[in-house]
Amino acid sequence: MTTRSPLTRFFVHNYKIKLFCLLSALFFWFYISLENAYEFTVDVPVRVEHAPPGWILLHPLPAEVRVLFKGTGRQFVSYRFRERRLELDLRKVPNNTAVRLDPDMIKDLPAGIRVLSILQPETVDVKWDRLAERRVPVRSRLEFLPADGFTAVGDVRFDPDTVLISGPQSVVDSTQEVWTEARSFAGLVKEVRDRVPLAVDPLTRVRVSSGSVRFAADVQRIGERMIEGIPVTVINGPEDRRLTVTPATLALRVQGGVGLLGGLTSGDIQAIVDYRARERYGPKRLPARILIPRDVTFSEVIPQYFEVSEQP
Repeated sequence: MTTRSPLTRFFVHNYKIKLFCLLSALFFWFYISLENAYEFTVDVPVRVEHAPPGWILLHPLPAEVRVLFKGTGRQFVSYRFRERRLELDLRKVPNNTAVRLDPDMIKDLPAGIRVLSILQPETVDVKWDRLAERRVPVRSRLEFLPADGFTAVGDVRFDPDTVLISGPQSVVDSTQEVWTEARSFAGLVKEVRDRVPLAVDPLTRVRVSSGSVRFAADVQRIGERMIEGIPVTVINGPEDRRLTVTPATLALRVQGGVGLLGGLTSGDIQAIVDYRARERYGPKRLPARILIPRDVTFSEVIPQYFEVSEQP
């Protein structure tokens, strides 16, 4: 047979009466507390009223202000359930003005609650600018890292490649492009398609017609090819002489994406010999400067040197 301790018997004996007394005491304590006066701090939302049409704030106003109130506990509980707010009527505020926040701006207060002070911020800067819009190009902060034996070909393509921005005119006029967020794609072996968000600083108050854009980047296997019959051109020669370059063409070993090389012709490549380089190299050992399309490299030029002769 289990024997209960005196303390256990005290709590168990007439526990319903004891519980009723405890709850009653808590109720009366809470009721009396609600009638006492307190100071309390509350974050109050800011609401802008009567914004002038065709204009926009250059800098965002704070979403909330911290306010010190005084009132009874009952009034404080009532205030928690109201649509408390600080109303800033912009019809009464000149442009480029530091506005001191006033307790009278606090709306929907229960009777008896007083605003002791607005703690933070005490003032807000109101600066207006005309609302403007323009279309700007999308620029890339994307990084493409193909797998070994593959290469990225061409520029990244965006859809849309321009977006409409709107906001304060001074900011819109100075905005030349909108950039994507920075992203990296590694181990690529084929074309990559995806969607990427645009990076816009909310503090600039600029809005973009599209929060993201689709993009595509071409990735091809690296190949090699010999292109022959590339014509050689002489520049900076005397105007009163006819110049002949020997040999008249060259061959070039090129590397790049196999799709890109497949459409490459001798007409896409320039080989230039500078006549004035004779003073440095001599007339029979002039090198050619090679101009090739983007994303293509070359490893061998045949021949490496050329001779330029003059004819009257």
